[in-house]
Amino acid sequence: MERDIKKLREIQQSLEEVRDRGLVSLSTIQGLISKAREQIREMEAGQHQHPPFLRADKALREASQRALESYAEDAVYSAHAAVTVFLYEKGGL
Repeated sequence: MERDIKKLREIQQSLEEVRDRGLVSLSTIQGLISKAREQIREMEAGQHQHPPFLRADKALREASQRALESYAEDAVYSAHAAVTVFLYEKGGL
């Protein structure tokens, strides 16, 4: 579990860098969102009905949709918030 939290923290830091840097391609944002969703799914394997997973998954799906609609800044902020809250709920912060 500690290794998974470390990977998710790295994704969170990448999202922070993208957020702080600003103008970044939508494909980069989509890639980070996909990595975050994948990592959270791995961490929650077999527990997909638990509230932390459901909240994070929903928020990351919405962030992905924002990126598809070309709302890059909104997508990055939403994805970062979702990952941060998930890490907090899992004791990873």
